[in-house]
Amino acid sequence: MPSILFVCTANLCRSPLAAAIFYKKLQVEGQSHLWIVESAGTWTVPGQHVPGDVFRAARAMDVDLRNHVSRQLDADLLAKYDLIIVMERGHRESLNFEFPSMRKKVYLLSEFADRLEYDVADPAVCDVPTGEIAAEILKLIHRAYPKICQLARAHEVMDMSSDRYDTHAV
Repeated sequence: MPSILFVCTANLCRSPLAAAIFYKKLQVEGQSHLWIVESAGTWTVPGQHVPGDVFRAARAMDVDLRNHVSRQLDADLLAKYDLIIVMERGHRESLNFEFPSMRKKVYLLSEFADRLEYDVADPAVCDVPTGEIAAEILKLIHRAYPKICQLARAHEVMDMSSDRYDTHAV
């Protein structure tokens, strides 16, 4: 079963939105039961719910984040996923430095969609409204969807052929 982990800083806006949007696209295609799609944060307080503006932006896109609670990224969590998609170049650099064995699984969302590397704005540190950030993530996910699916499936096959694959890991 292909698995994807979306990552941002606090796991309260960008990565939960990206995971929910991607999962919704899988649902529309009747594929959601065949995938594992989740999110986590590089620097978060575990157990928090998304802020109201994020919840409203998600609801406006027909995406439900009511049950989302933030969680902290760690090596055990990273090891469970075929593909790790981050929102910022700094996330990728940090993960590659701290978890070098995961380097081949870590990608920037924008590079899938646009072949350009740029950061998805963080509403906690910029003046971009959450709705605009959500719309950008929606656009990126829809453009990147085929490439993300293809790469996740390719990594799944590689993981299945290695000794570290565990079908009960997730």
